[in-house]
Amino acid sequence: MENYIRIHLTNDKPILTLMPLKEVLKKLPSAKFRRIHHRYIVPVGKIKSLQNRKVQLGKY
Repeated sequence: MENYIRIHLTNDKPILTLMPLKEVLKKLPSAKFRRIHHRYIVPVGKIKSLQNRKVQLGKY
């Protein structure tokens, strides 16, 4: 799934789209989203804790 990405929305089925992750990141507000790994973008407001290179997210 090289350029396919799965977008998880609150309580909905994930959306599968053909778009590079870096293009999605460009379209998102930079103050609200961070790329935490080469495979993951997360909403900053949902980050519960950061410890030992592990990110724990709160519930949506």
